Amino acid sequence: MTGRAALGGWCLVWLGVLVLPQAALAAVEFTAKVDRQQTAHSQPVRLTLTISSTENLPHIPAPQIDLRAFEVQGPAVANRYQMTNGSTALMRELTYTLYPRKTGKLTIGAASIQIQGRQLFTKPIVIEVTAGRRRSPGQQPSDAIEDNLFIRATADHERAYVGQQVAVTYDLCYRYQLQNVGFSEIPTFAGFWVKDLFVAETLNPKREDIGELPFNVSMLRKVALFPTHSGALRIEPMAVSCSIPKTGRRRSGLFDSIFDRSQAQLVRGEAIEVEVLPLPKKGQPEDFGGAVGRFSIVVEAQPRRVPVGDPVTLRVRVDGEGNFQAIGVPVIGEIDGFKMYDPKQVDDERISVNGYGGSRTLEYILLPVRAGSLQIPAVSFSYFDPVAQVYQTVRSAPIMIDSHGDVAVAQESLFPLTRTEIAQVGSDIRHIKPDVVELDDHGRLHTNGWFWFLQGLIPLSYLGFVVAHRHRTRLRGDAAYARRRRARSEAVRRLERAHYSLEKGDGPGFYDAIDQALRAYLADTANVSAAALTKDECASLAAGMCGAEARDLVAELVALLERCERARYARAASTGDQMRLAYETAEQIVDALDKGRTRK
Repeated sequence: MTGRAALGGWCLVWLGVLVLPQAALAAVEFTAKVDRQQTAHSQPVRLTLTISSTENLPHIPAPQIDLRAFEVQGPAVANRYQMTNGSTALMRELTYTLYPRKTGKLTIGAASIQIQGRQLFTKPIVIEVTAGRRRSPGQQPSDAIEDNLFIRATADHERAYVGQQVAVTYDLCYRYQLQNVGFSEIPTFAGFWVKDLFVAETLNPKREDIGELPFNVSMLRKVALFPTHSGALRIEPMAVSCSIPKTGRRRSGLFDSIFDRSQAQLVRGEAIEVEVLPLPKKGQPEDFGGAVGRFSIVVEAQPRRVPVGDPVTLRVRVDGEGNFQAIGVPVIGEIDGFKMYDPKQVDDERISVNGYGGSRTLEYILLPVRAGSLQIPAVSFSYFDPVAQVYQTVRSAPIMIDSHGDVAVAQESLFPLTRTEIAQVGSDIRHIKPDVVELDDHGRLHTNGWFWFLQGLIPLSYLGFVVAHRHRTRLRGDAAYARRRRARSEAVRRLERAHYSLEKGDGPGFYDAIDQALRAYLADTANVSAAALTKDECASLAAGMCGAEARDLVAELVALLERCERARYARAASTGDQMRLAYETAEQIVDALDKGRTRK
């Protein structure tokens, strides 16, 4: 009996060793549940994570859970105590409001939490999300929220060309008394150059019948999108948060009249697919610079009658509807009989709810260098008309300038001297001495080295004149050569515009100018359209200029273009130091590309 008692005692000990840790493990529970496992796309799902313990937990960390398939609000935290069989349990509940991002079967991942050195997990939960589409006109009216509150997204073109303007309108359609309306999700518009045409600050509804029911329709936003590359592009949906009256029983108590009986709602529109076609190669003019839309050109020169050497102002103005930021500068070569200076450029954009457009004006200063009837030749500008689906070229008429006067007198008038300067020039004059005694014989002229040096300058000067003449002739007839020659100066001009935006603190304008400077430089050197260049094509062109060893340069170029895209499309905030660093990086990239191109 003594042996059996001892054996029983050891069994009790081992049983206590095995059971007590299991009881300790069961002291903390971690569970997850949802209020519904089938829902419509516009309806929220409430997920509750519950941590219960019979012990006092001094610290409860935040759980980890994957909710990327949902738009998440919360969590709301609540603590309560529960009495069970004489024992008290502490329960902490975290409630998340989840709005599905898409339809189909979505998985709420397993949540995890670490408490007192133990890792606890919940089970994954699968929910089914239906489209919950609005009723068709033939169906009976419904009380479903998606039938009475939705975002209508429309695009004026389902098929467009690269660079063509696509207007997208977002309307909020509702039959409730809405409160606390605000933007929750703004599309990034990846693959597009974007310009806001209208952004609502308050709701301004108009009555409209939709499906035989009256709705309040308020325009939320309207944007002009310009595709930057071909292919199927997706415009992500917009989401708006608001509060609507709760449905159900009517108010009958004192507290119902005191507290607001409204529920938060997230309204998400539908995505839009746009098929983007590449610009046709057939019939593309040599001077085409990437302009897509409809444009006109006006060329003026004043005055028409001037003395030789007096300035003539030549203004070239391109105007139209479309992305005028992508308008290339009309190439004007050397004009016979004039000395021409680099133009001053002025851009004037027009933004209205009907579309985006503007004008670009180039102002040249011309100086007649000889007398007579001088002609300013016609200036042409080419663009692609997406409606007619053909390339168009508009030309101005030639302009005649009557230049008169003496060339020598005109040259003297170009350099007026003050009285002090005239006195200085007079003191520098050495008068010829008529006395033969003062003259000295310096030997034979042909034995002087300076004589032969000056003789050698004559053929060199003629050779320089021939080269300069060929250069001017090629500038007038070869658009690709002219773009390559002006690529550096155009990039510097755009970087100066970026520096001006940097000083004003205009972040979107700054990154827009940086992006244009880099893309336009690469496009000019390769004689391609800047509007159709993607980041990969920019990287390929940069690698071709600088060679395979310039990997770091190509990586910096791609990173800077991505930074510009985020800042312009998503309106990402940037500090002044970040903008200065981006400006310095852009200067270094242009310098490196120019050196690499020069070496080749």
